[in-house]
Amino acid sequence: MRPSLDITLKDLQKTIPLNAPQIHKIAKAILRREGIRSAELSVVFVTRQRIRGLNRKYLRRDHATDVLAFAYEPSSQNERHVKTKRTLCGDIIISTDAAVQNAKIYSTGRSREIVLYLIHGILHLRGFDDHKPQDIKKMRGKEQALLDYLGAKIKQCVL
Repeated sequence: MRPSLDITLKDLQKTIPLNAPQIHKIAKAILRREGIRSAELSVVFVTRQRIRGLNRKYLRRDHATDVLAFAYEPSSQNERHVKTKRTLCGDIIISTDAAVQNAKIYSTGRSREIVLYLIHGILHLRGFDDHKPQDIKKMRGKEQALLDYLGAKIKQCVL
């Protein structure tokens, strides 16, 4: 079976209009840049209320956040046998309300925030952590490198 990057986008919010084809392209570019050859990735865009509920239910944290990431095993039997560092499977949940709020706070733009959360979620699925200062520094450096790599593509995520 040939490796593939299977990315599903689902928009469950009405806060901002999203350019799904562009987000899909950016997700693939991030995965390729990270050396991921095979992926089953679901990216879901939600409201502050929904991400807070998911955070409370699955992580026992009763507050809204910007992004959640949940890793899982590959669905196909063949993929399970060849799982490597180049395989990535998981769900990323992104709060568009957080993107709007943080874009105002940091003067960054909604598209950049959406892409940052996508990068952050993918890095979590790859095993990066952001709890200890040295881990935060490593993750922030990786996020910035990927943002720089994506460049102008970022601006086209929000319609």
